[in-house]
Amino acid sequence: MISHLLLAVDVDTSSEATRVAGDLAAASGATIEVFHADELNARIDTSIWLDDDTEPREEIGNAVAELTARGITARVVTTRTTSTKDLAHAVLHEGLDSSTDILVVGLPKLRHVGRIFLGSVTADLAAWTTIPLLLVPER
Repeated sequence: MISHLLLAVDVDTSSEATRVAGDLAAASGATIEVFHADELNARIDTSIWLDDDTEPREEIGNAVAELTARGITARVVTTRTTSTKDLAHAVLHEGLDSSTDILVVGLPKLRHVGRIFLGSVTADLAAWTTIPLLLVPER
């Protein structure tokens, strides 16, 4: 039985994954934790982030609004990391800490160059997770 989903969203992959996670939650009565991790480039982004701990994330807000409009209990958790490897670790850490039954992750549409680097965060999640993982391609 599914009682808690972790929906890991990126600003490019939130819509379809949100819909699918919402369908699963509605069918099972589960709650959803919407998780987003920003990769902070320490050399470039530090000065930007120091003054901005409340930068709005429209896509994440939209995901929560869509879920709550459907009567699904959803909450947002965000974190910042310093590398792509840390992004995958952050998602898995949150999933294990929150007793997640299933991890839902959106897959972006990849361009030619993107196919070469097939979502290294997604590949790391698939390789390292002990939580059931559902990958949802964007349409």
